[in-house]
Amino acid sequence: MKQLLVALVLAGSVVTAPARAEQLPLVPMFAEAAHAWGVPAAWTQAIAHVESGLSPWALNIEGKGYRFDSKEKALAKAKEAEAEGLSFDSGVMQVNNFWLRKYGIPLEAALDPLANIYLGSWILKQEIARHGESWNAVGAYHS
Repeated sequence: MKQLLVALVLAGSVVTAPARAEQLPLVPMFAEAAHAWGVPAAWTQAIAHVESGLSPWALNIEGKGYRFDSKEKALAKAKEAEAEGLSFDSGVMQVNNFWLRKYGIPLEAALDPLANIYLGSWILKQEIARHGESWNAVGAYHS
């Protein structure tokens, strides 16, 4: 399972020229990842809206929120937090670094919007499996 998850997250990761957040086509990314994992796309979008305000390079480090205008800036700050051993959430779906460590997912992939949405959708799938397709699953997403 670990290899499949890493492969899908990395396959969802795209190498692009630096882009501004408002230029990113997030809606198709949510649809693609939700379809891949069989979760409601509207739920993943709602979670991302609450968690990051749909900001692909948002970080929350030990409860303090940051929003960056580029992946490179967010990555530099996330690497600092990682080096200090801090807990942090990254990207549009605010994926906690616990998941990155557990599955060997590179920090760069977690700050790629499509890969982050794939990973967040997979986490939501795990919560739906535990709690059913309910508000409890959505509530458990980030707790």
